[in-house]
Amino acid sequence: MGVINSYGVLVFILFAPWSLAFQIPLALVYMPTTSSLSSTPALFARGMQPKQPTPTSPPSTTDETTILLLEEKKRAIIDAVSGTNNGITATESQMKHIDSQTRDLELLNPTPNPAQSESVEGTWRVRYSTAPPPSNGQLGPLRGSALQSLDLASRIYANELFIGSDEANPWLSAVLLADWEDRGDGVNWKVNFRTITLTLFGRFDVVKMDFGDDKSRIWTTTFIDKDMRIVRAGFTKSEAERKGKSADPEDYVLFVMTREPVARKVLGDIVVEPKIGLFDVLRDPARFMDDDD
Repeated sequence: MGVINSYGVLVFILFAPWSLAFQIPLALVYMPTTSSLSSTPALFARGMQPKQPTPTSPPSTTDETTILLLEEKKRAIIDAVSGTNNGITATESQMKHIDSQTRDLELLNPTPNPAQSESVEGTWRVRYSTAPPPSNGQLGPLRGSALQSLDLASRIYANELFIGSDEANPWLSAVLLADWEDRGDGVNWKVNFRTITLTLFGRFDVVKMDFGDDKSRIWTTTFIDKDMRIVRAGFTKSEAERKGKSADPEDYVLFVMTREPVARKVLGDIVVEPKIGLFDVLRDPARFMDDDD
């Protein structure tokens, strides 16, 4: 409690807009700290979106022409989102243009049952999102970079947010941990947000929040290949009814992500066991005493 009181003003400024964003959640991020597995989060937020495309079967051919077309469309999307600060500064015109481009690409999805594909595994960088903060890489008045790492074996994922000039050593970071349930249709997950942690200088956890058992969203994977992933996300029906929001796919937010060359392990690189130091022993010696005698 002493740490939180010391940073009370900082926490209020940064965490208040985050709480509002969690009224709808996805794509936050965190750096390796001593946070334990009991830290998980939520990050999807409702945004203005045209109608969600109906999932279609992937093209029956992967000939050279199809491959070239896919690459061309992906490059066009990356070019379109590159000047939008992850979507934060995108104009209405840009949003419509990017949405149109992504829908064209979604119709060419080359991966059957994309949400169940092993290609989901790994770490993805958020390049663009129509979700409000913090899902788009913004935390209060601050902007950073956002990553999402997924572990298929444990069905746990981590959204990480890094703020600072050096992504490897951010002065402020956040981690949102969650798990998911496969809906069995090949495209949809029900994601369950668990905890969120804000950390200063990679060492001091100033905020930890448990979301309990009633923070879920629907993620629809509409496109995935070796280096790009597109997800549309929104409220579950029960959450929408409880909050008086829309669960219509037309209101789903959009995420465009690209694969990172090096995958971060959720259990190991992001969620790490706390190291015990001399200060820990001196502060609470009884905890480390042998009770066998």
